Amino acid sequence: MLLLNIRGSGFQHSDATRYVIGQYDGSKFVAFGEEMHTTRYLDYGADFTAMSTFFDFGLNPSQRIGIAWMSSSRYFSDLPTESFRGQLSIPRDLVLRDYNRKLYVFSRPNYD
Repeated sequence: MLLLNIRGSGFQHSDATRYVIGQYDGSKFVAFGEEMHTTRYLDYGADFTAMSTFFDFGLNPSQRIGIAWMSSSRYFSDLPTESFRGQLSIPRDLVLRDYNRKLYVFSRPNYD
């Protein structure tokens, strides 16, 4: 899976995190079939971008967890605050699943 953090051209013309299903061979990413031309978002709300992922190497080494920034480059400097600019989403478990013979990334809150 390749994550693409896009600015201003995502769902609802907001900042967003898009994903593409494929394989990385150590030097390049190759999308599966028409995946590179298929637009899929990890979240369909406005202002969910700059997702970072990490693994839980302890209890479940195959678990991928993601966390994103909940704000927008369009207005973050205009927020009525002095000490912070936006916030982080709750951590999510990211799971690759087959649905109607296509692979999708599903997410759910991480409770660990």
